[in-house]
Amino acid sequence: MINSGTWSDRNKSSMLFLALTRDRDPGLLTALRTGALDALIEMSKWRSHELPARIVLGRIAGIPEERLLQLVSGPLETILDALPHP
Repeated sequence: MINSGTWSDRNKSSMLFLALTRDRDPGLLTALRTGALDALIEMSKWRSHELPARIVLGRIAGIPEERLLQLVSGPLETILDALPHP
């Protein structure tokens, strides 16, 4: 659903990933990096409803939660620069 062309599918899946990544399971974060990274980056650029995608990206990047919550409303590049590179 995260790669769907339908906005509501993508929005709902980002909310699901927000909840599922709360514990930062390494296997799940790796799977999201592999299969959903492009969609999450695109969604993180939205002008509304972008926060779940930004938080999930920050979790994939390994940014500590307290710091991540400070960064999500700022420049997206700070989060993107922290993502692991293949």
